[in-house]
Amino acid sequence: MKKIYFNSDEEFQNFIKNGKDLGEKKTFLVHDKVIKIFNIRGLLSSGFIHSYSNRIISNSAKLNQNGIHSLNITHQLEFIHNKRLSGVIYNHIPGIPIRDMSIKEFTKSFLKELALFLSSIHSKGIYFRAMHMGNIIYHNGNFCLIDVAKVHFYPWSLMSFTRARAYRRFIKYPKDLKKLGKNNLELLIKMYMEESKFNLLNKLIFKCTLKILMNHNYKLIKRYTLFFAILFLIIWLI
Repeated sequence: MKKIYFNSDEEFQNFIKNGKDLGEKKTFLVHDKVIKIFNIRGLLSSGFIHSYSNRIISNSAKLNQNGIHSLNITHQLEFIHNKRLSGVIYNHIPGIPIRDMSIKEFTKSFLKELALFLSSIHSKGIYFRAMHMGNIIYHNGNFCLIDVAKVHFYPWSLMSFTRARAYRRFIKYPKDLKKLGKNNLELLIKMYMEESKFNLLNKLIFKCTLKILMNHNYKLIKRYTLFFAILFLIIWLI
């Protein structure tokens, strides 16, 4: 992996001066290359130990090895003057995010393709924590995952509960959910469960978990779960 070093913000600005800002000064398009910048927030972060650029390089390689189309990264960016920043350069991916597709394109045939794609990812034990409709590119019948810094790879097929969590992230944004529509969502879920070959118990766990996650604050659920787990442990130790 080739590395490009920057000693100041000025050097980086000169590097991207002819690029097109694709969003929030984090992603730039220069000719047929995409430059993605990561910024560590907060005083404490695992990003200081294992940078987001290293993660996305590793995860994209693993995804491609597993037959899941992802980024073709050509360079890693190192910011000598600011250790909070890191970045990568990858080849531009043809197509558009699912989020930007028109409502008319959400046909039954497309939803079946999408259901099969999501099922194949989860069946391979891949849990993409940022898999929303803006991070899946569609082009000529193929799907590609981007922004893959947060991916977990398990040696087994994902359990129904984890699949529901992943699905909740897919439709976590109200605008995405509204655009997809209630009927299309129900059809997508039905097709997903069919492609995943769920039995009755798997269907029950998946649908109940997804319903809870969609109707309640997920972060609040995690906090309560952690609280009761600690409380149970304290009582057990006493």
